[in-house]
Amino acid sequence: IGLVEGIITAFILNTIKDTRPELLLESAEIRRSDFSLRKVYIGFAILTLITGGFISWFASEHPDGLEWAIGKIGFSQEEAPVDTTKINLDKLQETTSILPDYNFPTTDQTKLSELSGRSVSGVIGSIITLLVAIIAGVAIKFFQTKSQNIDSV
Repeated sequence: IGLVEGIITAFILNTIKDTRPELLLESAEIRRSDFSLRKVYIGFAILTLITGGFISWFASEHPDGLEWAIGKIGFSQEEAPVDTTKINLDKLQETTSILPDYNFPTTDQTKLSELSGRSVSGVIGSIITLLVAIIAGVAIKFFQTKSQNIDSV
């Protein structure tokens, strides 16, 4: 699974490098130019909403490859020893979860409520992932700048 995801990521980055290398390179020339990343950010936001809001409808309900492989070698959640902490945390999650199993907690589980629950879950997950990526980028830039300032002293 990781190999396929890595190949897809490499293909996307290679395509961007061939078509718009300025998106991957940070140089003084680009910063001084009239090039703006605003359209790129808007495009990624739109693609994120489409992926999280619509493509998530087609996500499989079956276990992914890792879960399947672990099940095949003899490990399963059903065989785990009874752990009261886990049971209590499961109960807490069940009572506080906003979107359990990617659905709204209603007694009327229609196809529309299921799809809308998946859409909301996908968009929220995309936003959280985006925020984590932004925070990581800002932290990396902060520590690089701090390190360069210390080195120049």
